[in-house]
Amino acid sequence: MYWILRSQLRDDSALIGSYPTLPVDISWVGGRRIGQPIPEPLVFQLLEDGGTWMPAFFAPGIPLMRADLLDALERAGVANLDRYPARIEDPRGGPPFTDYSAVNVIGVVSAADMEQSLYDRASRSRLIDVDFDSIVINEAKAGSALLFRLAECVSAIVVHDAVRRQVEPLQLPGVAFARPEQVIT
Repeated sequence: MYWILRSQLRDDSALIGSYPTLPVDISWVGGRRIGQPIPEPLVFQLLEDGGTWMPAFFAPGIPLMRADLLDALERAGVANLDRYPARIEDPRGGPPFTDYSAVNVIGVVSAADMEQSLYDRASRSRLIDVDFDSIVINEAKAGSALLFRLAECVSAIVVHDAVRRQVEPLQLPGVAFARPEQVIT
């Protein structure tokens, strides 16, 4: 069984307001290693009008994961994450958050069962950015991979149930697992 890793925000969640400026050919959703040097640490800034509650996972844009989430994923056997040191600054003051890494998920798998999934069938695209109303994962195509980006919708990070069972009991703030059939992309 597979799940979609999600960031679950609250009304008082901190939000990333600005991202580091990087060359346009660097992709955080392509599933490939970044082949050029990037600044370390990568500096992010919180949205000044956002909240102050810090989730362990920021999903949009460049994924940011707190060290305890990354450690839990590694204990679960996930070995396809490239980490880049990150610093999250708060424009309202206070010390920066340095226990996060920008994460590049290595690996894109075409594992959506397009016959069983619900999506706009009028769309010509069947890869990268399908607008799903419900996703069905073809487990044979996933090949028991522990964590990967879904080729049909690369914004989706898919995790094996064994990974979810390792991470979920830790109750890390802002880390959620959704059943693929309940995900709207």
